[in-house]
Amino acid sequence: MSEQVQSPELTVQDILMLFQESERKSQESHERFLQEMRESQAAWDRRIEQTNKKINRLSDESNYFAENMVEPYLWVLFERRGIFLKDISLRRRSWRDGAEMYVDLMAANDEYAVVVEVKTRLKQEDVDAHLERLALLKRAFPVYQEKQVLGAVAGMEVADNVAKYAYRHGLFVLAQSGEAMELLNDDAFEPRAW
Repeated sequence: MSEQVQSPELTVQDILMLFQESERKSQESHERFLQEMRESQAAWDRRIEQTNKKINRLSDESNYFAENMVEPYLWVLFERRGIFLKDISLRRRSWRDGAEMYVDLMAANDEYAVVVEVKTRLKQEDVDAHLERLALLKRAFPVYQEKQVLGAVAGMEVADNVAKYAYRHGLFVLAQSGEAMELLNDDAFEPRAW
């Protein structure tokens, strides 16, 4: 005869304890998962921040290169337009209240101050930002109060529509041409003075 094996009977209390144990393990597993996700997100955030810093550093270096490429051509390009510059400054800053600004290149003579925004790839929003900057320039740099301020934009890459936009707003437009820079404004161009 075979003996029957009886399974122990589970009480309601046993079932409740098993359920609570299962719930506790599930909660611990969920908390470990959330912690791992937070740690993973923090690691990604650090990587993204490091990558952004590298990109910004490359962008700054690219813009500094562009500024240094434009600077030696200002003398000759503006001289051809009858504006004989006496001094050129790279990277000028002002912290005057209400007119804080950074200027890539500033050139001057006794009559004019020429303020140049330089970009690797010049975009319309760069032109707009420069126009706003020019409106505040004499507050930021009072030494130029008695001068006519002329604006210019320069880029290693300047799309035709951006060049035309800047031209229509009275700005000189400089663009890379081979290993040199050229002034894109024609002889009919009348610069706007601030």
